[in-house]
Amino acid sequence: MRILVVDDTTVTRKCTALSLQHLGFDVDEVADGTAALDKFRETKYDAVLMDFTLPGMSGADCAKRMREQEGVLSALKTPIIAMTAHDVDRIRRACVEAGMDDCINKLCGLEALKDTLSNWIES
Repeated sequence: MRILVVDDTTVTRKCTALSLQHLGFDVDEVADGTAALDKFRETKYDAVLMDFTLPGMSGADCAKRMREQEGVLSALKTPIIAMTAHDVDRIRRACVEAGMDDCINKLCGLEALKDTLSNWIES
């Protein structure tokens, strides 16, 4: 199973990727929304984990554009899970309005990451 990790902070991106690899996922990493859209166009992902507050094109805007791409291609909906260092409950509504499926704290532990993904991806 393949997951796209989108985060402008190298340490966060690498730590998330390592955690996902530990859970058995193949991982692609990018640092911004434009690169994320390019990868999303090229590759079928089982899920996308994306920083909600990316510089330039925000995670919300990127998610909206990913949903537009899926509509044009008549593709199945890919779970998009926002990652944030802020209060998850405070931004959850904005995530849903942007077309994201869920929201997790960037500092969540391995079990919380695994549990969130298991809600959205069939094993």
